[in-house]
This record gives sequence, structure tokens and C-alpha cells, in this order.
Amino acid sequence: MSLDGEKGPRIGEFFRKSCVELVQELGYDEQLGRKFGLDLISDPPSPSFHLKRFPLSPQGRTAFEFTAEVGVNVSDEVRSLLKKIKKVNSMKASYSGIKGGVLITDVPISENLTEKSLDQGIHTWDTRTLAFLASRVALVRGLSQTETEPIDIQEERLDYWHSVVTRLFPYDGYLDGRIVVFCQHPFVDLDPPGLTVLLRKLEKHIEKNIPGGLGGQMIFSLQIHSLAEITEGVPKKFVKYTDSKKIGRGRFETDRCGLFSYARAPWAPFLRSGSITFPWHPS
Repeated sequence: MSLDGEKGPRIGEFFRKSCVELVQELGYDEQLGRKFGLDLISDPPSPSFHLKRFPLSPQGRTAFEFTAEVGVNVSDEVRSLLKKIKKVNSMKASYSGIKGGVLITDVPISENLTEKSLDQGIHTWDTRTLAFLASRVALVRGLSQTETEPIDIQEERLDYWHSVVTRLFPYDGYLDGRIVVFCQHPFVDLDPPGLTVLLRKLEKHIEKNIPGGLGGQMIFSLQIHSLAEITEGVPKKFVKYTDSKKIGRGRFETDRCGLFSYARAPWAPFLRSGSITFPWHPS
């Protein structure tokens, strides 16, 4: 395989290194690399790590396989990965005890193939999932920045498939709260009823976890990032909500709120940085 003068192995190695970097940024602890035909054997993020384990991943030691091929056969790759996992687990070594696998590819994977793979204990991350996860890392990193050194920003779960990160900036007379919500189910679209449920959960989270404005007003900025589609009617409902909703002494600053979907054009959220800062940094 060649592409603009690049040889296949070189492209594959670049893809592998990028995947390794992403997995490390997600908090995985490498146990073994490039052995027994597997790219990585890693343990998932510890409970104290600032990012929660991505829901579409095994709940335990994980075998990763990275495949960068235009004509990749997902079913064949899944069968191959299962055989490798079985072989490693049969060794009863310190790196055994693999609970499941993640197949990472640079091509889209259908819902049907994703579900079939999952039934066999293999999770699949395709191009949109990779973009979503990289964006998640970048956003949290951006929110954690200060003029001196990064601070600890903890991701918290709203439910199994939804999480939130928050950064508070105290100013004279008001509190600036920057909030990012991640909708992480790959095939459940964010529709108007789903948005309503999500915003109610977010309101409860804000009321429970954010202080009362340090004696002044609170101003919130809100981004919602969805791995799946954002359906018709959601943008209008979202703007109406952020334009009028008040939570305690807080209100939303509409021109700093936005919706982002990774379903069709995974890179699109990164192109919208002109109107909405992406990722956020302290003002």
C-alpha cells in the first residue's frame, strides 16, 4: 500500500505510535507492548485518574490491536485478536488476565459490526471514536491550564454514557464556570427528548457541586460533545435553553455555548474554533 509516496509500513507505524499516545493519555497503564502479535496490553485508568474509563471499553486488563488498512476486514481482525488473547491468558504470566480487547482502526465501522464484535468481548474504535477521544483529552487539558502549571480537573459521570468536566474561574464579583459534557454512546443520537433528560442531570450536578457564586453572579459556558448524531431540533432547543435558563444565581452565556458531533465529519469540531474557543483556555 502506498499513499503520496509513503510506504504502508511507515504509515502503519505512525498510526501505531499515535494510538499508543492516545491510550496513554486516556490513563491506561502499559503492561506489555508489541509481544505475541498484540500492540499493547494495558490496565484501564485507576479510579484516581482525572479521566473516567471510556464506556466502550473492557472493564479490566485490555489487549489493544491497531490496524491501519483501507481494506480491513473487521470480522477477521476480531477473530485474530480473540485467538491472541486466549493464547496470552493461557500462559498464566504477570501480563495475563486479559478481560477483553479493543480493535482500533482508521476506517469507519458500522453499528452491526460493532455489536457483533462486542458480543465476542471485543470493542471497536474507529475514526470518529478516535477523534472524539482525542478531543476529550485536548479539552480537559485546555481546561486544566493556568499561568503557572496545570491543575487537576476531574471528569465526573452523569450516568454510564454521559460525563462532565468543569473548571471555575473566580473573578471580581462573579464566578465563570466552564462546562463540557461528553455524550459517549456511539449509536444513540442526541435528540430533543434526550437533550432534555441530559440537561436535567446537568442541572442537578451544577446545583450539587458548584458553589453559590462566591457572593456574586455565576456565568456558565457550556459545550456538549456527542459521539453520535445530533438530530434536527436539538440546536434550536439548546439555544433556547442556554438563552433563558437560570440555575440559582447563574446563567449561561449563549455565544460561548455550542454543540459538537463526531458522527459524520469527526474533524468538524476542530474547525469551529473561530467562533467558540476549542479547547478552552483561561481568559
